[in-house]
Amino acid sequence: HFTEIRQTIDTFFRGIGCSFTISETNHPSFIQGRVVQISVGKDTIGVYGEINPEVLSNFGIEMPVVAAEIDIGRLFKIIKY
Repeated sequence: HFTEIRQTIDTFFRGIGCSFTISETNHPSFIQGRVVQISVGKDTIGVYGEINPEVLSNFGIEMPVVAAEIDIGRLFKIIKY
């Protein structure tokens, strides 16, 4: 669920020593109100949240699913990793 994906994202960013912020956003693949964008500084580098039930149904998935997408290449350019 949403809390678990948030914990995973927090752990990832803590592990690479990078601060990030999140803000609500809309994305058709995710449930409205259960999706956020991830930013480092002023750059948006990803999104995470709970997958929209309609999307799950289209793939024949019956269980709730969370997902995250982070542009790692862009992230590492920003933080000069």
